[in-house]
Amino acid sequence: EEAQVVALCDPICDNLAKTKLQKYVDGFRLDGIRTYSAFDPMLAEGGLDAIYFVIPPSLHAGEVVRAARAGLHLFVEKPVSLYLDEALEMEREIRDAGVIATVGFQQRHAHLAHRLRNIRLGQRPAFFQVVEYVTQFYT
Repeated sequence: EEAQVVALCDPICDNLAKTKLQKYVDGFRLDGIRTYSAFDPMLAEGGLDAIYFVIPPSLHAGEVVRAARAGLHLFVEKPVSLYLDEALEMEREIRDAGVIATVGFQQRHAHLAHRLRNIRLGQRPAFFQVVEYVTQFYT
């Protein structure tokens, strides 16, 4: 069974415009996808099984905790928080709710990450050169 996007939420409404989304996702259609400029109305309307959080950690306002309490499974981009007490609260609420949760770390399987991990573990290669490393940000 495939996952289906049923809702998108962004406080910047222009980011939810069909034309902007189609610039980054070929063939994207908003047909049947609800859009929100605030998290709580999306959570209240329901119909969600899981949420993918891509909120900068400095802007978290309890969304992860409220989603866990609502029984939603979570995928949260790293870092989950800039504050230990907030991260521990998230962990506690996720455990108490019994939901599946993970933290995204998109570079963990990249070749460069493996090489750097080996260096850190004392398995130093004889030769190491970074030829190119490119990261793209979409706005």
